[in-house]
Amino acid sequence: GLCAFYMMGADGLKAKIERNINNEKVGYTEIFRRFGGRFQKVSPQGKEAVEQFNKEQLATVAKANGMKDIRQLYSKTNGSLTRLKIEYLKERRRQTA
Repeated sequence: GLCAFYMMGADGLKAKIERNINNEKVGYTEIFRRFGGRFQKVSPQGKEAVEQFNKEQLATVAKANGMKDIRQLYSKTNGSLTRLKIEYLKERRRQTA
Protein backbone atom coordinates (compact mmCIF):
# COMPACT_ATOMS: atom_id res chain seq x y z
CA GLY A 1 0.00 0.00 0.00
CA LEU A 2 2.93 2.38 -0.36
CA CYS A 3 3.75 4.58 -3.30
CA ALA A 4 5.98 7.63 -3.54
CA PHE A 5 6.33 10.49 -5.99
CA TYR A 6 8.68 13.43 -6.03
CA MET A 7 7.74 16.40 -8.19
CA MET A 8 10.73 18.43 -9.32
CA GLY A 9 10.92 21.79 -10.98
CA ALA A 10 12.48 25.19 -10.95
CA ASP A 11 11.28 28.07 -8.77
CA GLY A 12 8.72 28.80 -11.49
CA LEU A 13 6.84 25.60 -10.63
CA LYS A 14 6.51 26.70 -7.00
CA ALA A 15 5.27 30.12 -8.10
CA LYS A 16 2.75 28.57 -10.50
CA ILE A 17 1.34 26.22 -7.86
CA GLU A 18 1.09 28.98 -5.25
CA ARG A 19 -0.52 31.41 -7.72
CA ASN A 20 -3.12 28.87 -8.80
CA ILE A 21 -3.92 27.89 -5.21
CA ASN A 22 -4.38 31.58 -4.32
CA ASN A 23 -6.60 32.06 -7.41
CA GLU A 24 -8.62 29.00 -6.30
CA LYS A 25 -7.99 27.20 -9.58
CA VAL A 26 -9.62 23.77 -9.50
CA GLY A 27 -7.29 20.91 -8.61
CA TYR A 28 -4.17 22.77 -7.44
CA THR A 29 -4.96 22.53 -3.72
CA GLU A 30 -5.51 18.78 -4.06
CA ILE A 31 -2.32 18.27 -6.07
CA PHE A 32 -0.28 20.23 -3.54
CA ARG A 33 -1.82 18.30 -0.62
CA ARG A 34 -1.15 14.95 -2.31
CA PHE A 35 2.51 15.85 -2.78
CA GLY A 36 2.94 16.52 0.93
CA GLY A 37 1.76 20.12 1.23
CA ARG A 38 5.25 21.63 1.39
CA PHE A 39 8.13 22.62 -0.86
CA GLN A 40 11.63 21.24 -0.35
CA LYS A 41 14.99 21.89 -1.96
CA VAL A 42 17.32 19.09 -2.94
CA SER A 43 20.35 21.30 -3.47
CA PRO A 44 22.07 22.76 -0.41
CA GLN A 45 22.11 26.42 0.62
CA GLY A 46 25.22 28.59 0.35
CA LYS A 47 27.67 29.15 -2.49
CA GLU A 48 30.36 26.70 -1.33
CA ALA A 49 27.86 23.95 -0.50
CA VAL A 50 26.19 24.33 -3.91
CA GLU A 51 29.57 24.20 -5.67
CA GLN A 52 30.52 21.00 -3.81
CA PHE A 53 27.09 19.50 -4.59
CA ASN A 54 27.56 20.33 -8.30
CA LYS A 55 31.06 18.80 -8.34
CA GLU A 56 29.81 15.56 -6.78
CA GLN A 57 26.84 15.40 -9.14
CA LEU A 58 29.03 16.04 -12.20
CA ALA A 59 31.59 13.44 -11.09
CA THR A 60 28.90 10.80 -10.59
CA VAL A 61 27.38 11.36 -14.04
CA ALA A 62 30.76 11.63 -15.76
CA LYS A 63 32.07 8.40 -14.22
CA ALA A 64 28.87 6.54 -15.11
CA ASN A 65 29.44 7.58 -18.74
CA GLY A 66 33.11 6.56 -18.81
CA MET A 67 34.54 10.08 -18.68
CA LYS A 68 37.79 10.25 -16.75
CA ASP A 69 39.26 13.73 -16.25
CA ILE A 70 36.72 15.13 -13.79
CA ARG A 71 38.70 18.30 -12.91
CA GLN A 72 39.07 19.28 -16.55
CA LEU A 73 35.39 18.54 -17.17
CA TYR A 74 34.36 20.70 -14.22
CA SER A 75 36.42 23.62 -15.48
CA LYS A 76 34.95 23.26 -18.98
CA THR A 77 31.37 22.93 -17.77
CA ASN A 78 31.39 24.97 -14.54
CA GLY A 79 29.36 22.17 -12.97
CA SER A 80 26.54 22.26 -15.54
CA LEU A 81 25.11 18.84 -16.41
CA THR A 82 23.81 20.28 -19.68
CA ARG A 83 27.34 21.33 -20.64
CA LEU A 84 28.60 17.91 -19.49
CA LYS A 85 26.29 16.26 -22.00
CA ILE A 86 27.69 18.48 -24.75
CA GLU A 87 31.26 17.58 -23.77
CA TYR A 88 30.31 13.90 -23.73
CA LEU A 89 28.83 14.12 -27.22
CA LYS A 90 31.96 15.94 -28.50
CA GLU A 91 34.16 13.17 -27.08
CA ARG A 92 32.03 10.47 -28.67
CA ARG A 93 32.26 12.23 -32.05
CA ARG A 94 36.06 12.43 -31.73
CA GLN A 95 36.27 8.72 -30.91
CA THR A 96 34.16 7.64 -33.87
CA ALA A 97 35.89 9.92 -36.39
